[in-house]
Amino acid sequence: MKRIFFALFFFISAFFLLDAQAQSQHLTFKGIEINGTLTEFISKLQKQGFTLIDRFESGAALKGTFAGEDAVVLIPCKENEIVWKVVVDFNEKNTWYSLKSAYKSYKESLTSKYGKGESYEYFKSPYYDGDGYEMSAVKLEKCFYSTIFEIKEGDIIVEICKGANVRISYEDNENYLKIKEKREQQKYDDL
Repeated sequence: MKRIFFALFFFISAFFLLDAQAQSQHLTFKGIEINGTLTEFISKLQKQGFTLIDRFESGAALKGTFAGEDAVVLIPCKENEIVWKVVVDFNEKNTWYSLKSAYKSYKESLTSKYGKGESYEYFKSPYYDGDGYEMSAVKLEKCFYSTIFEIKEGDIIVEICKGANVRISYEDNENYLKIKEKREQQKYDDL
């Protein structure tokens, strides 16, 4: 009777474990799940043609082609943590027209793939779109152009950055929560 009970317990446990693993879905970046260690993730990107630029205490930087353009990919992750975020920085633009056009192009592509996002597009006084000083506003962080696409696996954010470039960030929900919990526990333990 005990053998039947343990066998039944084992099969039920295995079923729930497999089911939980099947439901565990991560956001992807270039077809790669945002998951695993920093070393593993870098290796997967290198197989897709990215070149490691630098590795530092809190992450790594690689260069390569993304969405048909040269870009730098940043992975803000310590080696002992799981990867939870990937950031793509495109090259700097020289004019407001080219910067805004690049932002709108990526926003439209992401909208067609993920649906309508939540947009925040404005300047802080005294700047405004059309005043001729938009690039000054960008560099002074007085220009806010950002769209957030919230999907089941995580968030994708396209934005104009103070470096006069477009940035797209991919944040995996499941791993973000794990990292947040781990950091909160470390903070609690230290206190």
